[in-house]
Amino acid sequence: MRERSGRRPGGQEDHPGSTLMRVDCPDRVLEHWPSRCVKCREDLPADAPLMGWRTRQVFELPRIRAVVTEHRLAGVGCGCGKTVWADPPAGASAPASYGPRLRSAVAYLYQGQFLSKKRTAEAAAGLFGVALSDGSVANFQQMVHDKLEGFEAKAKKLALKSDVLGADETGVRVCGATAWLHVIRDEKVTVMQVHAKRGSEAMRQIGVLDKYGGILVRDALASYDAIGQREADQLCGAHLARELTAVDEFLTAHREYAEPHGWSWAEQALTALWDIKHARDQTKDGICPADVLTKNRELIVSAGLIAARGGCSPPGALGGKHRALARRITKRIDQYLLFATNPKVPFDNNGSERDLRMAKVRIKVSGCLRTMQGAEQFARMRSYLSTTAKNGIDNLDALTRAFTGNTWLPTT
Repeated sequence: MRERSGRRPGGQEDHPGSTLMRVDCPDRVLEHWPSRCVKCREDLPADAPLMGWRTRQVFELPRIRAVVTEHRLAGVGCGCGKTVWADPPAGASAPASYGPRLRSAVAYLYQGQFLSKKRTAEAAAGLFGVALSDGSVANFQQMVHDKLEGFEAKAKKLALKSDVLGADETGVRVCGATAWLHVIRDEKVTVMQVHAKRGSEAMRQIGVLDKYGGILVRDALASYDAIGQREADQLCGAHLARELTAVDEFLTAHREYAEPHGWSWAEQALTALWDIKHARDQTKDGICPADVLTKNRELIVSAGLIAARGGCSPPGALGGKHRALARRITKRIDQYLLFATNPKVPFDNNGSERDLRMAKVRIKVSGCLRTMQGAEQFARMRSYLSTTAKNGIDNLDALTRAFTGNTWLPTT
């Protein structure tokens, strides 16, 4: 729904910029001395006086190679004839194993940057000098999935305490069939879970929305109406704006249905909706002025009532969709405009869509999720990475903590 801003491409005049800045304490200092005068072309003597320094700083990565640590476990003979061996440290139970930070880096490349298993193994070989198989990449996902079980339970408990939650779902291909990835989130926590079904049965089994009593921001899917006892719902304004835009574009192209006299009911409703949003965004308290809300609410409702009678819609199934949209707007106008009177409630559910977008990236890279187990691993890992990012925790550090048994957990 973005429109042209009218600005030229590139950085704007008020843009703060992101120039590489010098540091006060470099890691290494190299001195370079001139050998010949650029004016007289004579060689400079060794005892020429120093007149000052000019500095140049270069930011570079060192060559990265995995550090191999050998743990030698002593075997000591007891007087009884028994040889007693020292216990290996955590993470060194096998004769040769991968360390937690290496596992975290591989998991991050796979689930955080959406490489395929094969390309993840190739990246590990090129970046770290460590040979990995596709199976090792898969094993790391199972390891971190198991370690994040406590995180998922804690995230669900915190979601239940939130004043405002967003919820959405999207279809994903799993085992050659369509499954559904559900997301429940706010600005601090994300819960994603995959299920074979889309509707209220899946929502109950996930176990958040059926117990939630706050405000839910969501689309108009009927399954949300059938689950839970919530304070209120905010139907997504962005969804409504897209639907109204589609109807308005049809009426603009087919003026014979834009009645009376070329009038577009969808344009009237859309303009009024944007006026309410803009007025609300410009206030300090986040509440739309009462006069603006009352006036534009009437414009939206009146447009919907006229359109629902069918005099300005095409015949057939398309006209039925237009009339159904008009009826929904008039019937649920308070749910569409809750954001105008409650500053905690957003206009749209774009946050949920942003969290779900990562699943589409994975599908584009891999084509599908081949097993339900792999889909569950993806959902739990993305829940963790999304939540840590919202709380300012570096993804690689968060994964390392999980692999070492010190999983980061959100707080209230």
